[in-house]
Amino acid sequence: MSKKANPAAVGLFVAGSLVILLVGLVVLGSGKLFEERGRFVVYFQSSANGLDIGSDVRLGGVNIGRVVTMHIQFDPETNEKVIPVVIELSADRIAALSLEEGRSKEEILSPESISRSVTERGLRARLMNKSALTGQLFVDLDFFPDREDGYTFP
Repeated sequence: MSKKANPAAVGLFVAGSLVILLVGLVVLGSGKLFEERGRFVVYFQSSANGLDIGSDVRLGGVNIGRVVTMHIQFDPETNEKVIPVVIELSADRIAALSLEEGRSKEEILSPESISRSVTERGLRARLMNKSALTGQLFVDLDFFPDREDGYTFP
């Protein structure tokens, strides 16, 4: 004669299985696990009040990334500050136009490709208002080939 199953153990097993299943669905369903991303640093001298970790990075109004971290570099002698902001860009969100030019996803976010966009095409980063009501900011990337001002990728 076999032993009777313990209802508490069965319930704990089922609950644990459901938790593992839900976590797996969230991680795999978000699509970010297999997404190709590149990290870059942009520098700002203006106030970053309203820019938060997780804020959008947009190019042409399309969300192509997010802010990963921010710091401040301060010179006490001159009272000058520089705010390095680390951004993460998604190759999958930029791929459509770049693939038409015959470039692979690996080439899209390579340091050489980004550097070429900065120097030859005038890619610049600036802080823009996401919401005037809340004061939230986002990083706006755009091309300004004739302008020499502004901070860009190093």
